[in-house]
Amino acid sequence: MQFQLNTTSFYWLIRSIRVGYLFYFIIVLFSIDSEELIIATVFSFIIIELTIIRFLKNWYRFKRPKLLDWFRLSTFVFLILNFLFLLFFLDQNSHLVLLEAVYVKSLTALPAIITILIGLLAIDCGEVLAKQFYSINSSKSTIRFGIRNRSFFYTSVILVGLVQIYLILNGIVGYKSDLEYNLSSFSFLIIIVDILGPLILLILSSLFFLYEYRTLLFKLSFAGFFLLEIIFGFLSGMKEQIIVPFLLVIIPFIMSGRQLNNVLITLGVIFVLFLYPINNNYRKELGEERSSGKITVFINAIERTFENGIAENFQSGTDSYQDRISLFPVLMYSIENEKDWNEYKYFNRYIYLPISWIIPRFLIPDKPVATIGGTLYKTSTGRQNRTSITPSTYGWAFFEGGYITTFMAFALFGFFISYLENNLTNRFLHRLIYITLLISLLKVESDIYFKIAEILQNIFIIFLIHRLMFRQKHLLNV
Repeated sequence: MQFQLNTTSFYWLIRSIRVGYLFYFIIVLFSIDSEELIIATVFSFIIIELTIIRFLKNWYRFKRPKLLDWFRLSTFVFLILNFLFLLFFLDQNSHLVLLEAVYVKSLTALPAIITILIGLLAIDCGEVLAKQFYSINSSKSTIRFGIRNRSFFYTSVILVGLVQIYLILNGIVGYKSDLEYNLSSFSFLIIIVDILGPLILLILSSLFFLYEYRTLLFKLSFAGFFLLEIIFGFLSGMKEQIIVPFLLVIIPFIMSGRQLNNVLITLGVIFVLFLYPINNNYRKELGEERSSGKITVFINAIERTFENGIAENFQSGTDSYQDRISLFPVLMYSIENEKDWNEYKYFNRYIYLPISWIIPRFLIPDKPVATIGGTLYKTSTGRQNRTSITPSTYGWAFFEGGYITTFMAFALFGFFISYLENNLTNRFLHRLIYITLLISLLKVESDIYFKIAEILQNIFIIFLIHRLMFRQKHLLNV
């Protein structure tokens, strides 16, 4: 599977999507009674053009999608497909039940679709504005780089791995970790380690696949750290931390021009299907056996998973993935209850954005805390536990104050990402930033404030680590 889109595939995909939508819309016209839902379906076609079709067009035109196209693709998968599957249920029922206790009006689907459309159009405006600040790098020098100090490099790899093991085994990070650590004055240290683990793996995989670093010690370090990150992900109980290490290896692999063969793709599908059952059983075991070590609990979770049989695991996995990508009902909830949301309003948090990503909490105790998912769960259900929910990036923006704040937030987001991409080159440092941004934009769940702050933190640490670990030399091209 090479990362390219030939002419035949491009036109076939475009036609298939548009013809498929046409047939779907004809069925809707003859089956749906609600005018609001029919209008929402019409708007959804515009959104399809702005998301999946734009993704394919830019992929074909520029040989790879733009960074924001990955966010557009996630919008289509996690929100628009979810709406299209829910449409007939919404027409037949005046409400849908969210989280087993919350009722959301079906006709809120139209304002939710309008919110998505506004957000996508605002991203386009931000992209156009960012082009005004684009300057072509006219430098005629070639940059060569190498590892500055190999002893320091390999020691850092080992040290980061050991710190991660310590944090996860002592319950400082991961599922059911002590919330006090994440809210403490020194939470920035945990954030740094959370960034360093994936970053070290990205550096290793990029050097291996893109720059052909193939010494025996390097191979062992790469393989060992990759395995460590997978184990860390499973022991964390967080599905994202299990998947991200694979993305950090697969993306440089594909960027190097290599192909994923059918065997690897098949193994990947099997792994994905068993991921949710194993992770869900691990979380249950953590709740039932608090005195047991995490490694023992994880082994018990694997045993429980395979005791259930393939059919049950397959059903459990597909149900979990369906729940995972069903963000549209929560978006509808945010539209209905925007006036009751007081956690933040009208960009009152954004005054902290220029400094909050770099200044520790003990210096700015009042800076925003990324616990709004738990707050939303408590607000919507009246129950208080460690569960978090998300109305998607669009819902968080709508909570700022409605349609206008949604447009403003997404215009800022579009400008920010486009400006970064326009100034990236093929330098090693910039490739690290590019891949980190790409993975971040695959998620359509985060609030824009925290997403931008997270990206700024990542870029700062990438610059710092690159400066410490690598030397570079400018060679004039004549």
